[in-house]
Amino acid sequence: MTSQSQPGTLEKKSASKTNKSQRENLTMLKMEAAELLGLMEKVRQVGWGGLTAKETGSIGGLMNRIQRERSQNTK
Repeated sequence: MTSQSQPGTLEKKSASKTNKSQRENLTMLKMEAAELLGLMEKVRQVGWGGLTAKETGSIGGLMNRIQRERSQNTK
């Protein structure tokens, strides 16, 4: 018997240390962006799910800008 997954199902892959590190870096970047936008207190009170779409979009946009700037500075 082979260890293939059933059609229509996804095999769960274990997270590698690299993926875990990348997730941690993105989480830290998200928290940094929320802090810069003055949203960390709201996150502490109601959690990430309590933010509006506009607020989460602002965080994502700022994360993108920070990543681009850091990437350009390392070149």
